[in-house]
Amino acid sequence: MTSEICVMNRLAVVLAADSATTVTQSTAEGTQQRYFKGANKIFQLSHHHPVGLMIYDSADILNVPWEIVVKEFRSHLGTKSFNGLSGYAEEFFGFLQGNPRLFPEAVQRDRYLQAARTASLNAFLPQDTKPDEAARRTLADEALLKAQQALATKGFPDGLDAAFLADTITQTRDEVIAMNNDWISYLNVIPPTNLQALADFGIEAVLGVDPISPDSWRL
Repeated sequence: MTSEICVMNRLAVVLAADSATTVTQSTAEGTQQRYFKGANKIFQLSHHHPVGLMIYDSADILNVPWEIVVKEFRSHLGTKSFNGLSGYAEEFFGFLQGNPRLFPEAVQRDRYLQAARTASLNAFLPQDTKPDEAARRTLADEALLKAQQALATKGFPDGLDAAFLADTITQTRDEVIAMNNDWISYLNVIPPTNLQALADFGIEAVLGVDPISPDSWRL
């Protein structure tokens, strides 16, 4: 949940935003959202130059609040300047990609696995609890097939080839299956018949599209 305003003229850009943030979680009733107020969404990117940064949607990246990330980047940037905004953006993205202190490999892997699990669960939730188990499993199979078909039409980002995808699936499939089983038991839902296909879908979804938003891959 967010509301931003950007006003431009020949001399400056004015940014404004509300303070509401959204947290998304999976439950037996499907994806649910909770709203919080009081988050900062606009930051000064440099202590020495009038460059701003506005965040959207999540208030953190890999469990690190954006506010901390920006403060660390300001120290990293120092008095360095660029002729255009694109230079600041490239420097900032390079800082994010090459910072194991803020984003340890173990944390990156954990968040990736969580995202794959969330995508897997969203493939067949919410679930009707009225039919018998066989009927519910049939509905789950149909929901997974529908999600797979929708994902197949999305494609994948540049730089992601079939070999990388296959290797990632091989390396992490068993972990995703185990995480899915834990949550399926916790939520007391009936999963699709093919648990391997469910895990593979979650991995492909998190690598290719936004796994937190079901509308990004559901038909």
